[in-house]
Amino acid sequence: MKKITLLTLLLIATVQQFQGQMLFDFETSSIGFGSWGSAGFAQITNPDPSGINTSSNVGEFTHDGSGGYIGIESDGTFDNIDFTATPTFKVKVWVDEPVEVIFKLQNNPTYQENSEKKYQVSQEETSKWIQLEFNFSDVTATNYNRVVLYFDGGNSIPSGAGHKYYFDDIEKSSEVADPTCTDGVQNGDETGVDCGGSSCNECPALLSEFNFDFDTPTSITSYNLDFNENAINTVTDGINPTLNVGELTGVNNDWWSQIKVEDANGIDLSGGDRGISLKVKGPRALPVTIKIESGGDEHAVTVNYNTVDIWQELLFDFTSFNSTNNTKIAVFFDMKVNGDVVTDPTLNIFQIDDFVFGNFNTLSSDIFEIEGLVTFPNPTNNSWNISNKNQVITSIEVFNVLGKKVISMQPNTISAEVDASNLTSGLYISKIATKLGTVTRKLIKQ
Repeated sequence: MKKITLLTLLLIATVQQFQGQMLFDFETSSIGFGSWGSAGFAQITNPDPSGINTSSNVGEFTHDGSGGYIGIESDGTFDNIDFTATPTFKVKVWVDEPVEVIFKLQNNPTYQENSEKKYQVSQEETSKWIQLEFNFSDVTATNYNRVVLYFDGGNSIPSGAGHKYYFDDIEKSSEVADPTCTDGVQNGDETGVDCGGSSCNECPALLSEFNFDFDTPTSITSYNLDFNENAINTVTDGINPTLNVGELTGVNNDWWSQIKVEDANGIDLSGGDRGISLKVKGPRALPVTIKIESGGDEHAVTVNYNTVDIWQELLFDFTSFNSTNNTKIAVFFDMKVNGDVVTDPTLNIFQIDDFVFGNFNTLSSDIFEIEGLVTFPNPTNNSWNISNKNQVITSIEVFNVLGKKVISMQPNTISAEVDASNLTSGLYISKIATKLGTVTRKLIKQ
């Protein structure tokens, strides 16, 4: 009898584990939710106990009316998710407008590790309880232990401050949701992610390139900073002589202050050859990070801007990624550093130009190296010697920290002496050109 009882208990436990687990139902003791950004959360009485959800209590999400991605995240942690056992997550939602719902799973405390799925609620699905299913069967991570929810994440349908949405019964399940055209997974006979095949529409055109020179209007928007795409270049002597540029004011207003380019169809990295170039000029050295995110695993590349008050071209290599389901390219200056750290507002104004997304190997002539190039002595008191192995140097230009050209010469040899005796002490930037391309080098005069 004891063996039978034990076997029965084991079978019950196995069935319960197989069927899944309720994480949040707001009727029994549940982990609460905290604000991410300035969203609000409260456990309230169900405002519409009808249809598929007649429970007494639900969760309430309050939007702050801003244009950024604000959300709520589960407090504390639950057991790490085994996606081979429970790949599907279900949640009931009630919204009064056709907003996008983003369901994200992440690791606490290293919240950068995450995976998210999206669902666009239709007009027909509003003002009633509906159940959404998110299929994470493509995720292999083993350390996810927190839920993050966004309603109207990209502010695609602007809601006023205080607008409320409702959710309930978040559970993980062993049931694999039926393939759909909106599950963010290439399945069935689809030829891409959520497109093609016998039951989905033709794949939309993905964003695979753009070139913003700020001579014509762009699709760039911003979050928690001021962006002017019709600014005047304050340093036209150097690598960027053009008149029109973009200008960011308040780059450290927030941890995540950013400019962004969004495309609902997806950012195409499938060819494994994509990259981004961006010319930057600003009053202080800092890291510039570009993230391709919002839809799948995020990809981030950071490059340091270090030529203070001089235009510098930064190259961001995304050739190691091949996703197509992210929808945003975001640019961050000094990410995670707030304005209370850099308090002088003039130090948080940066200009940008020639923002290009495309084939990495064609982005800039600066990506190649002149074989055997050396500059010596550096620092120097009198002159620099510049030489290379076998390429004729067609021109050498030297700029001071204000971007003013102070030396220009055309040696047309494989080596040259640059006279620095009349220059004041300090940092200089040289542009060394051959028939194959141009590179830059820092030079120091003592």
